[in-house]
Amino acid sequence: MKHLHTTDDGIKPMIISNDRH
Repeated sequence: MKHLHTTDDGIKPMIISNDRH
């Protein structure tokens, strides 16, 4: 399941899997 989330930098929004959340 993917959702909109910010990158590690917290600047650009990026689609990451719940796995990395």
